[in-house]
Amino acid sequence: MATVATTGPGYLAAGGTLDGATSKALLWRSDDALSWQVADGPEDALFDPVISGSGGWLAASNASRPELGDAHADVWRSSDLASWELSSSFLDSAVAGVVAIETGFVAAGTISFGRHDLNPVTWRSVDGQTWTPVDRKDIFGGLAGIVRWRDAIVAFGSSIEPERGIVWLSDDGVTWTEVRGVDLDGMRLSDAATSDDELMIVGDKGGEPLVLRAKISN
Repeated sequence: MATVATTGPGYLAAGGTLDGATSKALLWRSDDALSWQVADGPEDALFDPVISGSGGWLAASNASRPELGDAHADVWRSSDLASWELSSSFLDSAVAGVVAIETGFVAAGTISFGRHDLNPVTWRSVDGQTWTPVDRKDIFGGLAGIVRWRDAIVAFGSSIEPERGIVWLSDDGVTWTEVRGVDLDGMRLSDAATSDDELMIVGDKGGEPLVLRAKISN
């Protein structure tokens, strides 16, 4: 298992198996997180992440890594979690996270424009099929994830040279602004969690674990 999501009253986990050059996505469903039923996904896929949005389910599958020069990311769609359709592919890219918004989907990850030339990128889609990238060629690094928090979309990751955390905010997935008032120097940000009034982003600085915390006062 590589990822898990809530499905109303239950849970959906996803991942896959890899045997040499052959891969197959797998999905596990549960009502109580104790007993799980497994189902096959499509061939040539390893799902991570998978989310629910308008019109059904969307999953991303990454082949290799952008820094190796041979990566591509596939986006799969399903209306019933039983049959899956390959809807899009991003060349020289890896998708680290996807969120559903009122007007579609926003994904975040890394894109390469040459071997070892890595840049953070977000993609915006209305239907989960046609995606528009927004990349930052001026930043050497990538995005590690994306979450929704209150009215904002938050993308996070790290630059490599210089080593520095990245935290971007957007209300539409198209226009992004860098977070202000936080010293991100030396940080590598890797994951995030949210509640109604709190955002937490975790990572490390100089090999030591760290937590960035934003809280809305009631």
